Amino acid sequence: MALSRLIVEDAGQARETPLRARPDETVAQALFRHGWLQNRPLCAGLGRCGHCRVRFAGRTPEAGADELEALPPEEIGNGWRLACRHLVGENGWRVQIDSAPSGALTPQPRCSSPEAVALDIGTTQLKWAVQCQEQVDIGGIFNPQMGAGAEVVSRLHWALNSPQDQAFLADMVWKRLGALFEVASEFAAPVCLVGNPVMTGILAGWDLSPLTRPPYVLPVQDDSPVLGSPPVHVYIPPVLGSFVGPDVSAGLCALFAQNPSLAFPFLYIDLGTNAELVLAVDATHWVATSLPLGPALEGVGLDCGTVFSEQAWSRFALGPAGLSGEPAQQFPAGLSGSGVLSLLAQLKRASLLDGEGHWQAPETPWASRVAKALEMKQGELRFGLAPGVWLSSHDVEEVLKLKAIFNLGVSSLLQSAGLDFIHCRQVHLAGSISRVVAEEDLFELGFFPRFWRGRVLGHGNLALDGGLLLAQQKTWREWIAERAAQVRLVELARHTGGPHGFTRAMRFDFVVPK
Repeated sequence: MALSRLIVEDAGQARETPLRARPDETVAQALFRHGWLQNRPLCAGLGRCGHCRVRFAGRTPEAGADELEALPPEEIGNGWRLACRHLVGENGWRVQIDSAPSGALTPQPRCSSPEAVALDIGTTQLKWAVQCQEQVDIGGIFNPQMGAGAEVVSRLHWALNSPQDQAFLADMVWKRLGALFEVASEFAAPVCLVGNPVMTGILAGWDLSPLTRPPYVLPVQDDSPVLGSPPVHVYIPPVLGSFVGPDVSAGLCALFAQNPSLAFPFLYIDLGTNAELVLAVDATHWVATSLPLGPALEGVGLDCGTVFSEQAWSRFALGPAGLSGEPAQQFPAGLSGSGVLSLLAQLKRASLLDGEGHWQAPETPWASRVAKALEMKQGELRFGLAPGVWLSSHDVEEVLKLKAIFNLGVSSLLQSAGLDFIHCRQVHLAGSISRVVAEEDLFELGFFPRFWRGRVLGHGNLALDGGLLLAQQKTWREWIAERAAQVRLVELARHTGGPHGFTRAMRFDFVVPK
């Protein structure tokens, strides 16, 4: 394929850089491949975040509907567009961007003499835990691979373009984590790497092509490759299924280690961009599946979404004065995933949202005061929260879709084992969002049946806990290897009732697929 020419004018550096780019990739992908846009919380082509905005100089493509919503009219008139919405094409473009290629933002561990290191390579974030005697140093940064796509399938597609493209994705992560490998190498600290199969496989250099054809299962891999820079031996827990990875293996180890008296049958659910579910019927019979929820739970792809931080609203409360965001912020960075769920639950309790996600007229004077935040902007209703922060009708729809997929996934697992919802005795939620989301909000929005109250437990990032455990204890490695060989996979499509089942489940009420 003949390459096209893309000329980048860097406003901050007062220079221009000619690039060679593929005509069939977007301008955002071309910029990402050459070092721009790598430290921004991109929605990765969804056309919602606006972080890939560039100014087209000379020829200017016509603005699409997404751009008319995301960018002010004056910027549209001055040639600003979303780079993710336009192909490079055969003739290329000249674009202006306001930042130079991204440098490596590397974490600096506070622990000076580590005993073990665990790395959780998520689709949206990179997280780590460093064991230092009785202290654990935990941290995280945005995954710089977001420019290759917001979800697992996009990363897989990018990595399969060529070995060089897979190495490109891996290298940008290794650069971010270099300081962790330096201390691990210096002190000979064991390292455990976890993540879903695609994210883990990209970093480990695995052949990922088996995930593109039935039965979508990776062959057994070396569980102790030499990776990173400086290179160290890294333990990788077993893959449980096509998209159920080492992060779940590690999380289950931590769950069993921390809770010796688990009640069977129970559900283990790792919430994230790619949710992974395991139904433990008993101590040795496990059933698993994965769910492509998308990045909304990570705060990505929403109008004012952002990853969880102290500067983002992560929960909302209803009071006499109306809605208030927590933690208290006059100028919040945006809405985290748990913040969006909390806000939707509160609006539903106030009868301003119905079960189908439609805005409703207020029925009380108090609800009327809350409803004053609703306004029509750019053709859709928005619920204003603070200057520059709102909840849009598009955001509501995104959560409805992921809730429907979630309902169907849980039902599929139970049906495949011949169980009903009443039989499940415990639900163990993992993933960072599970530590901050309120279980009552999940019941209000229909993620779980209300009679599961008291059975749903949030544990936080169990994958990191299990990673530290597996890095140091061989007995747990042997335990999870034995269990992994007995896991049975369930294909979601066989148990959901097809498109009709998905449509029925798109409600903020608990729905059992027929």
